[in-house]
Amino acid sequence: MIAATEMRRVEMRGVHADLFDDTCDALVEGPLDTGKSFAGYTLGHSYAERFPGSRGIICRKKRVSMTQSSLVTWESVLGRGHPAIHGTAGRANRNNYLYPNGSEVVVAGMNNPQNLLSAEYDWCIADELVEFTREDVELIGGRLRNSPNSGMPFSRFVGMTNPRGRYNWVNIAADNGLFKRYLSRHWMNPSLYDMERKDWSKHGREYYARIYGTHTGARFDQYVLGKWSDETGVVYPMFDKTIHIVDAEIINENGRISVKILVAGSRSDPYAVYRTVDIQWTAAGVDWGFTNPGAMVVVGFDSDGVGYVLAEVYKTGETVNWWADRAVEMRKEFNVTRFVCDSANPGDIVIFNDYLGTPGGREEARLAVKCEKGAGSVMTRIRHLQTLLEPRHSSPTNPNGSRIYILKDSLRLGRDKVQDGKGKPCCLAEELPYIPWVENVDERALKEAPDKAFHDHAENALAYLMRWVWKKDLAPKPESTPIMPGTLAHVLGHRKKLEAIARHRRT
Repeated sequence: MIAATEMRRVEMRGVHADLFDDTCDALVEGPLDTGKSFAGYTLGHSYAERFPGSRGIICRKKRVSMTQSSLVTWESVLGRGHPAIHGTAGRANRNNYLYPNGSEVVVAGMNNPQNLLSAEYDWCIADELVEFTREDVELIGGRLRNSPNSGMPFSRFVGMTNPRGRYNWVNIAADNGLFKRYLSRHWMNPSLYDMERKDWSKHGREYYARIYGTHTGARFDQYVLGKWSDETGVVYPMFDKTIHIVDAEIINENGRISVKILVAGSRSDPYAVYRTVDIQWTAAGVDWGFTNPGAMVVVGFDSDGVGYVLAEVYKTGETVNWWADRAVEMRKEFNVTRFVCDSANPGDIVIFNDYLGTPGGREEARLAVKCEKGAGSVMTRIRHLQTLLEPRHSSPTNPNGSRIYILKDSLRLGRDKVQDGKGKPCCLAEELPYIPWVENVDERALKEAPDKAFHDHAENALAYLMRWVWKKDLAPKPESTPIMPGTLAHVLGHRKKLEAIARHRRT
């Protein structure tokens, strides 16, 4: 039994009790209804009462999600009639809880971060951490400075969550030591398990029977067993819409392109937080289609080689000349340096180059090129794209770790009416999470080839492009000192050597 607050004594078991003895940043993870949130909020409440004048924050990704979930649990921790529940505001409109000892607990969502950014805090309890991005957590971490006026000798971040896919950034960050893991389990919830009898309670048995019967696949692993588990049989289990799709604005100033990414808040919010990425060069992938959709994906690369999908076109029933016109438009708007095309239709690549021209009239500077083909090339492209999507490459300029991101509004010319009418994917973000592997007769996924019955046209275009640009950098190089006639460099033919190197880079 642990005295979690001065006003109430509640039972904390296992890792829930360990939380009170540690001061490190923590990840409390586990299945549904193990008491994770109750333990986390009880910890926060204990800090508010133990350290007069302290300031804490309880938050979720969206403030509206807290009204009927997080704040219900929080106020049950405080207990009915607690003086911190002041005023007449309901949970939907409550911004803070004021304690008689001068402590304050602020309520906030990352979609409305003005409360978060307006002050410093001693501790933070974040519910459903998998809804956050790493940038969100770093933004919160920057406000945890434990003021000396509070008397709290440390600052602390504690996140609670149900597991998701094993490639989720939270799982990988915990593996890399950003959080200490606390594995919450059903026996730690006193309403489910009787410690004296060493057996499940009547409610616990009923609850277990229900969740065992209503969850299957990866959801069973995540919500019942508490495992970081992926949907079986999908090609890109590491794709996570909360990570890979970013709300961003393209800024094009005299040909210099940058991406202004919304980190927290909304575009209309004066307190919104942004991160700006400068695009160094661009390229596009093309997958031919007429009866089936064709796709064009334009990607901009920053100085670290991270790709941002700036624009997509996804259409059925259009001729190669129509697609060539779109290529000319993308070339003009984004200064696309290459169009990497499906090699199945070499004549279409010729038409693209006829429309696009060759810069300076040089044949070696052709803008449309064929993608890699040959034995094993499909799986090579897939494995390469899988690696790029994994959130394992975090850096100060790329906190979420993926090497590819998709701008939220990247789709141009609207949704394809034919595809949309059939309930089929109409863009890259709708293809990537669901492309399956071919299954054998036993309904087991054979991880040898993707199921071609599923639409993967934008995915093909992206995979062609990313494999082609591997280890390439077509960013314009700074102008070097010109080689003047009569100099030793001119006599030794250095100009020709430099031109040959430039031709090799372009191809």
